[in-house]
Amino acid sequence: MFPNILTLIKYGLLTTVITGAGVLIGNVIVLRHQRIPLPDHLTYRPNVSLPLEGAVSVLGGDYGKCLTEPTKTFCLKSEKQRAQILTEKAVSQQDMTDYGTTDNVIPILEDRPHWHPIHALLHTFSLLMISLDIQPFILEPSMLFCSLSPVHKVNLLKMGFSPSHFKGSRQIVTVGIFERDRKILEEKESRDRVSLSGFEMEVAQQWITDGMGNDEMYSSHFFFNRHDLVVHAVVFIRSGSFYTHFGLHHKDTPLDMLFKVEGAYDNFTYIPLEAKEDLILKFNIPRNPAQFLLQIQNSRVEFCTPSEETDKIAPHPILIHSQLIDRAVVAIQELKAGLFPRLIDFFLWEESLLGWYESCNIFHKSPELNVGVLSNSTRGTNLSEIWTDNEYLWPVEHFDEDGKEMKVSLDCHGLRVNIFICYASKTFIWYHKEKPPIFYRYNLPAGSAFRLCSTEILGQRVNIPCRPSQRTKREASERGTLLTAKGSLFKKSLLHAS
Repeated sequence: MFPNILTLIKYGLLTTVITGAGVLIGNVIVLRHQRIPLPDHLTYRPNVSLPLEGAVSVLGGDYGKCLTEPTKTFCLKSEKQRAQILTEKAVSQQDMTDYGTTDNVIPILEDRPHWHPIHALLHTFSLLMISLDIQPFILEPSMLFCSLSPVHKVNLLKMGFSPSHFKGSRQIVTVGIFERDRKILEEKESRDRVSLSGFEMEVAQQWITDGMGNDEMYSSHFFFNRHDLVVHAVVFIRSGSFYTHFGLHHKDTPLDMLFKVEGAYDNFTYIPLEAKEDLILKFNIPRNPAQFLLQIQNSRVEFCTPSEETDKIAPHPILIHSQLIDRAVVAIQELKAGLFPRLIDFFLWEESLLGWYESCNIFHKSPELNVGVLSNSTRGTNLSEIWTDNEYLWPVEHFDEDGKEMKVSLDCHGLRVNIFICYASKTFIWYHKEKPPIFYRYNLPAGSAFRLCSTEILGQRVNIPCRPSQRTKREASERGTLLTAKGSLFKKSLLHAS
């Protein structure tokens, strides 16, 4: 049976139906676009001609002080406040008190008694890492946030980043290392060198299954202790197109320790970061520290549960299963390329999220890819314009309501990608779903804020709404998701009241 004319229009196969820039139908703009023959297989090729935003372009003028005077409270202050603090004669003693050090702590470097104790710790740790040919990168959120320029700090806060959630322990500095570095640290010669440097190294291990099905102990976290201070090194493991790290047993870790739950991060690059106050400090920093901080906030991993329905997909009028999959992989990567540099996070939504929760299959309920973005992250951004003249995504439909962008639909060589702009309040989230203008509202569990977590979908790291930690009876019976209960329709007047 051939698809009907409405299906052909929806999936962009009848371009002659639309003329000009687009057709306005009510509040919905159906955009004109040129189509090319659908390829059997679609492969993603990143646009390497786009300039990468280097860390230097987003760093503040005194970022070096974030490493040499790094109290948690200091790192969260503005540049003007930090400058004022640094001119005070008592700054060193004040910072030592802030970190909770005791009288029995001796300076790590005897000839630098005026140094902040964390500065001295990082100096000695940096020398040790250089001797082992290891290049750690700064993972401590307060230091990354401290290093940003005022403009980028404000932008990050507007996107929903909460620095107060990542203060962590006042006596621990967190860095990241990779699997190559883990293997170096496990060597006896390296362990001996660590001891000679004055550090006591503790290793957190856990059982994993290797590619041959054999169980082995894996070193996932290293702790370098010296006096009352600790450098916590988290091992990042490459998993296809993204990185993961293991968690720690909660009963064995302090409540304020960061990175103790399993996390996932998109593949990232980094550049050297040197402090002019101390040229010995050799650490890397993620190339885009602002975007990386958002990843830290959304890094906690959640898993779906396969079922007998996992392999079943909703029928698509023109694409077979393998074509749906490769287009979804391309669409996810291109959404990241367009949104992440703008500090906009997207997440699975609607039928795609329900299919993932119920059967680990985003196409189980619908042959379309549905994602959401929070409205506070898209202010001043026209989503449709991001993918103008794009090789993989192009706008096919755009819906506004009273000047508010509600929904943008894109086409990825036959796969429809719907972006729902979600407006959040303290108790619920509302968004537009379908024509005629119908709005849906999903109530949040009492005491639960809307947060994002990470999961793996088709080999890609993708954000999903975190499951609420406290569930009502109704939600518990529906696998605890935010969206399994039927959304409630509500009047337009209620939207304005929210």
